[in-house]
Amino acid sequence: MVQQLTVLIVDNHSEDCQRYESYLRQNSECDYTILSESTGNAALDLYHRLHPDLILLEYLLPDMDGLEFLAKLKQKQKQKQKQHQEIPPVIMITGCGNENIAVRAIKSGFQDYLVKQQVTAEILNCTVNSAILNSEEVKKDCYCSEERFRTSVENMLDCFGIFSSIRDEAGSIVDFRIDYMNAAACECNQMTKEQQLGKKLCEIFPSHRTTNLFQEYCQVVETNKPLVKESLIYTDVFGKQELTKAFDIRATKLGDGFVASWRDVTENREELRLSNERFQLASRAVDSVIYDWDITSNSIIRTEGITSILGYCLEEIEPTIEWWMRLVHPEDKSNLIKPLQAVLADREYYTFEYRVRHKNGEYCYVLDRGSVVRNGESRAVRVVGSITDITKQKQAQTALRESEAKYKRIIESNIVGIYFSDFTGRIYEANDAFLEIIGYNREDLDNGCVYWNQITPPEIESQEMIQKVKQELKSNGVCTPFEKQYFRKDGTRVSVLMAIACIEGKEAEGYSVCFVL
Repeated sequence: MVQQLTVLIVDNHSEDCQRYESYLRQNSECDYTILSESTGNAALDLYHRLHPDLILLEYLLPDMDGLEFLAKLKQKQKQKQKQHQEIPPVIMITGCGNENIAVRAIKSGFQDYLVKQQVTAEILNCTVNSAILNSEEVKKDCYCSEERFRTSVENMLDCFGIFSSIRDEAGSIVDFRIDYMNAAACECNQMTKEQQLGKKLCEIFPSHRTTNLFQEYCQVVETNKPLVKESLIYTDVFGKQELTKAFDIRATKLGDGFVASWRDVTENREELRLSNERFQLASRAVDSVIYDWDITSNSIIRTEGITSILGYCLEEIEPTIEWWMRLVHPEDKSNLIKPLQAVLADREYYTFEYRVRHKNGEYCYVLDRGSVVRNGESRAVRVVGSITDITKQKQAQTALRESEAKYKRIIESNIVGIYFSDFTGRIYEANDAFLEIIGYNREDLDNGCVYWNQITPPEIESQEMIQKVKQELKSNGVCTPFEKQYFRKDGTRVSVLMAIACIEGKEAEGYSVCFVL
């Protein structure tokens, strides 16, 4: 099959043009349409009107050399927004060339280089065929690459666009032309590709100027510094409706323009707002301070619970660990630092109790507990926890310990016999004074051998009397003191005065403390 090709010959020597045309006509595999021009500027104009498949170019032309011609050809291609379209193969022919020119020509983009005096029909046709074949391979690769690119970006969930600069006579960027929008971008903008491609960006979306986004895009092009903006709040007309949306945006320079990808995070932002609101309400309900400590930046976020616990409002606190440590009681601080360092080193959870200074200057006890978040290298990067006021519990524990200490001193004083028992009759605990009264020793008691109902003479306490005592204990928690007798271990009897008080919460079992005189 004969291939149809258009060749542009650029040479100011007409006899050379005729010779090249004659050589090309000898190629039976191609049917050539031959065009010719004698100057570089005329050839450039002709190229952009007729788009030939190949250019044979004399290196020295009346108005420019071959390197200048190729540079202007590329520049015009770019100005006409066809930078993604490959220029045709250009073969340089010169009669005064040298090695240096040949190297520069190939590096500049010439497909091949021929010396005029050595050109024959065979050499010319072989060179042209090779250039056309290489060009077709390049076009095929470019086409496949572009197809892969379009398939990829069209299936992206994120929006994607390509934009080129529109400049005034002074070279300043006045707007951006929309060269490409993928399907996701069209859906987001509520516009078709036809409604956007080739249009000016700020004409379609005027809020780009009022939000300063246009200036930031200009900075990307002028400085080659990428733009990253997260959760940009942006109001504009999408389709036929004015909407306020939030976007995450990335932009990078491409040629004399930029490429951008963006994601509509409006719904995520609203979900985050509601989540934060629920979190704040929950933190108030539990009356605790919930904190999130970013160790890398040493920044701590705390909830409003700090007001009820320490009296500080959020505006008064510093978001650092140092501010908190200044509030810790000096006696507790030294006992807190090392355990905290150990937790950050290799633990997952922690629980601390210590004192913290209230805004009024007084100290309160807090329970501090939480968990450590680590990165892939097992290094602690974040700590999330809660702080609860346990001052009342601590005061109750202290009061209980003091009460128990006083009670223990009374028992151990051995002024009066004291023992603990219940309705089963077993004596669980007793002081030395009581054991001395009944003549038993500590070993007898520990072995569970001492029962008050077994050492009571049967004629002393009637069933009626026992029921009366039980009823008083259940009703009042105490009974009226009464006299009775006990059998001592040696069989003798001892007369005593009894007083009984039921232990709170154990009235049903009759668990009581008994005072014996």
